[in-house]
Amino acid sequence: MRKLAFVFSVALLTGALIFGCSESDTGDLAGPESEISLQAVGGLNQSGPPGAWLTDPLVAEVTRPKGKRVVPVSGQVVNFRVVEGGGEVFAGVSITDAAGIAQELWKLGDQGPQRVEARAVDSGTGEPLTFAVFTATVEVPQYTVGGEVTGLTQLGLVLQNNGGDDLTITAPASFTFATPLDDGSSYNVTIYGQPQGELCALTNGSGTIAGANVTNVVVLCGSALDADQDGYDWTVDCDDGASSCTSDCVVDTDEDGVADCLDLCLDWDGDDFGIFNETNTVGGGSIAVGDCTTDGTTPCTFPGQSCDGSDCDDGNPSINPTAQEECDGVDNNCNGQIDDGELCSAPNATCVCTGASGCAIGSCDTGWDDCNSLYGDGCEIDLLSDELNCGACGAACPAGWSCNSGSCAPPCAPNSCYIDGVCYSTGATSPSFECMKCDPSVSITDWTAKTDGTPCSGGNCQAGVCVGGGGGC
Repeated sequence: MRKLAFVFSVALLTGALIFGCSESDTGDLAGPESEISLQAVGGLNQSGPPGAWLTDPLVAEVTRPKGKRVVPVSGQVVNFRVVEGGGEVFAGVSITDAAGIAQELWKLGDQGPQRVEARAVDSGTGEPLTFAVFTATVEVPQYTVGGEVTGLTQLGLVLQNNGGDDLTITAPASFTFATPLDDGSSYNVTIYGQPQGELCALTNGSGTIAGANVTNVVVLCGSALDADQDGYDWTVDCDDGASSCTSDCVVDTDEDGVADCLDLCLDWDGDDFGIFNETNTVGGGSIAVGDCTTDGTTPCTFPGQSCDGSDCDDGNPSINPTAQEECDGVDNNCNGQIDDGELCSAPNATCVCTGASGCAIGSCDTGWDDCNSLYGDGCEIDLLSDELNCGACGAACPAGWSCNSGSCAPPCAPNSCYIDGVCYSTGATSPSFECMKCDPSVSITDWTAKTDGTPCSGGNCQAGVCVGGGGGC
């Protein structure tokens, strides 16, 4: 018995030792289980362009102290959450492998600080683990700003961008500032220093970087400022290659962006229909627009503008070839006719156009009338059924009566009389005068005398009175 008890005790002790061993080494003795820990071990501090997936995955490791060692924890659920920067992760959740590793992919946001946290809950204690934090940097694309210098013959031209990044230009050529700018940022090119004895000006000097290098900044110097040498430089000359047209080029009568000297279609009222201007001289000039030439020999290049149709009143935007003709005594659609077509209509009426006075009702349809004298609602009264206007405007039926086919009818059966508030059938004798009867063909509201000679009480009816008897007389 002692031997068996000893063997059983040894077995219990051995089992307890095995149960307390860590996942990675059963040789260490361990006390109570400790909380697991979560840390970021890979994919840290990466960088990339906006909206790009990072090259390396995010790697989180879950471990637990076990005796004298730290061992990996497998099967642990790890959640990855974007907490800053507006990017995204691919799956959002991962489970640790045998090495305690969980991985996830990360797509960067558009700008600003980027941060992802790995989160887990200790399956043994239910406590949240310390976050494993991953950070990254968005690399904003950069682009250069530049352009072309024309006409420069002297030294001393210095350009700046955004108040710095000085660039000295010594000859006509293309140029590019040394410092690139972030995509989406603003640029503002200015002339910091003019060349000695020469004047330069620029155009397209400011704007916003939009995903490409800026190459259209133009700097004009010396004679390039006035290419056709007519005394009007590019700031006021609508066609700096057309010297014979520039005396009017500071005038844009219709404000359409095309100066009068080159505008074949002057549209003063802005309705997209104008006055043909080819043979006209405008402003202070003496040359017809259609005869404009470059330095007197080569025809000017027009912007391609032409009138879609002649505007018969270019001071009124509501009058043009596509306008709707109206009844107003005016040729609204420029077809040479005034108030043509079917312009007026109203309910239950035939209407007429009276010119400047507008539309009016000419006649009403049968059974209808214009009792309120308003054109808008036409002939608004049905004279055949309206109890307030039965047969004519203002002809009201008595209270309780109806209007049938333009005549007032009492609240009785057809072919009846309505006398003193009582309905009587045809031929009915008056309760008060036996020689009077209901005859709707004569009157529906009064008694009618019976035919002379009709017997009555002791006599005969004469002119509605019983004669020879005594009843009802």
